[in-house]
Amino acid sequence: MWYEAPRSPLPYHRTQAGSAVVGAITVLTIIEAAIFVLTAITTDLPFEVAYVFGAVLVVLLAFVALFGWLTVAVDEAAIHLTFGAGLVQRSISIQQVALAKPASNQWWWGFGIRWTGGGWMWNVSGLAAVEITYRDGKRFRIGTADPTGLAAAITEAIAKANRRTLRD
Repeated sequence: MWYEAPRSPLPYHRTQAGSAVVGAITVLTIIEAAIFVLTAITTDLPFEVAYVFGAVLVVLLAFVALFGWLTVAVDEAAIHLTFGAGLVQRSISIQQVALAKPASNQWWWGFGIRWTGGGWMWNVSGLAAVEITYRDGKRFRIGTADPTGLAAAITEAIAKANRRTLRD
């Protein structure tokens, strides 16, 4: 009988789609397009107004590209967070992290990058999260559909960093 060691959660890499954000933007885009078409059909719409509707559409689509999904990656050195296409990103050194545990966000905290009163939060969908406690006591939350797996990956990265520090 073979013994198979438990698989390491590192490296960790997950992407969560912001279904609420993408859904809301899709609805707004459909409403905006319907208003534009109905206005163009029923009135003598100046051509310049089309630029305004086009600009609104570009802003909505840019918002989806910037904040439509959140990718979280953990390696032995850092936690990497990337919103959407990558313009908004952050890395947190594992050396700064003391603890990571699954948590639940309050519904009124919403989505995006937010101050929650107890620390910053990056969330794209749902209420599940991992709360990171820094060595200085400050906290940071990462929204995720996999709080147990993400917390395990961060905890393992912290343990490996601590073992490296002891060896050095």
